[in-house]
Amino acid sequence: MPLSISTVIQYTYPIFISIFAGIFINEKITRNIIFALIIGWIGILVILNPSQLSNINVEIENVSILIAFLGAICTALAYIAVKKLSFTEDVYVIIEYFPLVSFIALLPIVLTNWVTPNWNELIWILGIGLFTQLGQTFLTIGLKNLPASEASTINYLQVLFGSIWGILFFREIININFLLGASLVLLGTIISSTKIIKRT
Repeated sequence: MPLSISTVIQYTYPIFISIFAGIFINEKITRNIIFALIIGWIGILVILNPSQLSNINVEIENVSILIAFLGAICTALAYIAVKKLSFTEDVYVIIEYFPLVSFIALLPIVLTNWVTPNWNELIWILGIGLFTQLGQTFLTIGLKNLPASEASTINYLQVLFGSIWGILFFREIININFLLGASLVLLGTIISSTKIIKRT
């Protein structure tokens, strides 16, 4: 799956956050959220329709799409868990538990399926760990120092960067249908995560 498409699917997670917040922490599901759901899914359908994919010479198996959506759902659930924990735990304690739990959970799988990386692969693996940790840290600091709606809107730039990296490193093709679908997904996520403040 192209990096640009997987990034757009991943960025449906704010819509899932809105749904799970209503289910697990009793936040109200508003008409804005329902409207955002409709817009976001239309965007996904625009990107993943067969004619659009054939135009950019891409074939994506259904299981790959399912895995990408599961990633978005798990991200949303992680944010809900963080929100619950943030009332009682320090932000940096929560951050450190991400790599700790990942290490403990994945260690048996890594050891039983060990593949020794070459030097080039090792650099990429270290890059994943380094930039993931830096990204999580800067995101947390940003959320601490900015209004949540403003910080989350800036975070949507990841779709732009994901598309740029896909073009530069993997020679992926971006067409007008992708841009239209991605814009709808971003519009849906922005609507779902924006609170309307009523003046009294």
